[in-house]
Amino acid sequence: MAAGTLHHASDKPFNLLSGLVGVQIDLLEPDQFLDSWEQWKARSYGTLTEFLEEESLLTSAGRYEVERLVQRKLGKHGGDAWAAVAGLVGDTIHETFLAVKDPELLHALPKLAAPASNGRDGVTADSDWRIRMLQRSGTGRHRLVRLAATCVAIVILGLALGMFFFPPPPEKDAGLSQPNIAAANEVDPRAAKLVNELFTAFVRKADVLDHLQHDRFWSDGRRPATTKLAAEFKQNADSLNNAAWYLVALPGRDIARYRHALLLAEEACQLAPKSGYYVNTLGVAQYRVGLYAEALDTLGQSSDLNSKLVPSHQPHPADLAFRAMAHHELGHNAQARADLVSLKKSIDASGGGHNVNLIEMNSFLQEAKMRIEDGK
Repeated sequence: MAAGTLHHASDKPFNLLSGLVGVQIDLLEPDQFLDSWEQWKARSYGTLTEFLEEESLLTSAGRYEVERLVQRKLGKHGGDAWAAVAGLVGDTIHETFLAVKDPELLHALPKLAAPASNGRDGVTADSDWRIRMLQRSGTGRHRLVRLAATCVAIVILGLALGMFFFPPPPEKDAGLSQPNIAAANEVDPRAAKLVNELFTAFVRKADVLDHLQHDRFWSDGRRPATTKLAAEFKQNADSLNNAAWYLVALPGRDIARYRHALLLAEEACQLAPKSGYYVNTLGVAQYRVGLYAEALDTLGQSSDLNSKLVPSHQPHPADLAFRAMAHHELGHNAQARADLVSLKKSIDASGGGHNVNLIEMNSFLQEAKMRIEDGK
């Protein structure tokens, strides 16, 4: 996003762009977007993507992908949401846009057009711009067809001349030659980059494979190799846990970031279910998204695992802090205060034998005290 440009819940062009991008990448059906647009307008808070996630029309990973692409498109257009909307291509996108019945948006359309009237009776710049929006994809397709036909003709001519002047040597083996085998096994760097980006956005392998299978913008020629690469992709539990911890360690972040962290932590625990640190991160993520009962259960497991790592058999301060806050949210006031007292003692004893970041643990202590003692 360009410096000084701010988009928020009441910014209709920005939210319109978000919905159309969701349709473009096939995470939303046009009818779903149009129905959701009308319902979202009736609210006085939240962005369209937040509403779509609340209504289970987008997963947290899907929302993350939409918002990531929206920011890229805004960056290409200097933060101008209207210019980004006009830059979208495809018949489905144009038809969906024109089906949005919103006087405020229709009033803004002439800003993208030329003069207010082109001299024809009853045809305004507004309708002229809308006509051009509908015609753009058709014109682009014709140009692409002509270009593809020209390229095919050149390739065929080149192959014919090559076969005539440079006939191939007699075939020695029906199989691939050694250089061709190496080429066949070579990983496409673009596919590898995309697979990494998809795992960053969706986290779960099943969601990545589902996206690759149903994404209509993929070339069928590249789809099998990329899908195979994704199926063989190995996640790193430590990297997943570190990324999740970075998001959940501090309070006050956007709920979507906490939900993404929950996906990361769940995947890390799938790979290493006996790691007390990873299980603790999962419990903290559950607490941050409001799954207090689940968090309490998970933090009990991490307490058991982590207490076995030190001679004192004391729980880790991070387990105590979030266990105390989870008890508080569930109305278990006595247990919450007992864990808070234990947390203070553990920090006074420099972590009770655990290798801890005391600055971070003290921040957890302050957060827990505000929740439990001050009721904030």
